[in-house]
Amino acid sequence: MHRLTLLDEEALNRLHQNLTSDFTAIVLLTKPGGKLRVISSIGRRSERTSKLAFRPSQGIAQHVFKYGRKYIIDGSSLDLSGLRQTCPLLLAERLKSIIAVPILHYKLPVGLIITGHRSNYTFTDTDIKRAQNEANVISQSVNAFYPVSP
Repeated sequence: MHRLTLLDEEALNRLHQNLTSDFTAIVLLTKPGGKLRVISSIGRRSERTSKLAFRPSQGIAQHVFKYGRKYIIDGSSLDLSGLRQTCPLLLAERLKSIIAVPILHYKLPVGLIITGHRSNYTFTDTDIKRAQNEANVISQSVNAFYPVSP
């Protein structure tokens, strides 16, 4: 599994501060075809969060991994998928509004950066761009750590 660099931690902190989020985390695969784990988080309220392990086909990850792009649940969108009531991470942290952006390794998702609020919040275009930029920083780090394409 990828180990966080100082740049990864800084990207996580920047996103958390710039969006004044309640919770922000980096979630990565433990190994190819393995489960996802929260490897770093800010604003965690639940001890369960650090112990969570779930498949890319579960919870918020299923949308990010299936399409390889961001997924948003906020005050301006309906939670048609019911993730607020079924996603282990959203339940553990009681998040109501989130942005989840893929962390890519040679254009394939290997994780996600997630940031959110425990209240209804509507993300701006600037918020979304910031989340995508920080995910790109972490993706570059992952590519450097795993220099060979899959």
